[in-house]
Amino acid sequence: MTDIHEVGDALWYAQFDVNRENKVQCPVCFGDLMVVMILGNGDHVKAPCGYCSAGYEGPRGWAYEHTTVARAEVVVITEVNISSTVTGQKREYYSELRRLEVEDLFDTGEEAQARAEVKAEEYREREERRAESIKAEAHRSFSWNVGYHRREAKKKLKEAGRHEELAQLCEARAPKTREEA
Repeated sequence: MTDIHEVGDALWYAQFDVNRENKVQCPVCFGDLMVVMILGNGDHVKAPCGYCSAGYEGPRGWAYEHTTVARAEVVVITEVNISSTVTGQKREYYSELRRLEVEDLFDTGEEAQARAEVKAEEYREREERRAESIKAEAHRSFSWNVGYHRREAKKKLKEAGRHEELAQLCEARAPKTREEA
């Protein structure tokens, strides 16, 4: 295949689509909406699942499964931009308003389909690595949240005790009313 094409050339273009239609059970909480963490002292603590949470909403128990569909498509070049550089000419190809990557243009559908499969697989691998990273981040986030809420609960209990003491002092010093006398 030659890398030089002209306006009007019809070529095969390698691409893939990402579908987000499949709802699957959350792979972290398995639909339970909660995860159980074992703290360093052996305590078991339940915390809301952060993997299947959506923004400010709580856990849903499900997540979307992304699927990729590799495909080869015939495109017609509608525009060629040529710029001169010190290393030679650089050509950019467009079909309608879409910029076409030179490495994804082919003379045959078989070549384009093979390239599309490679692109789809690379995308799937990137998404898997990203998902593993999210899971790891979510677990750290759970443990941080547990520690934070335990610390706050302890602090609030201490404050409640202090306020109870002050209330008792105020009651003891309050002047007696006529009804109590």
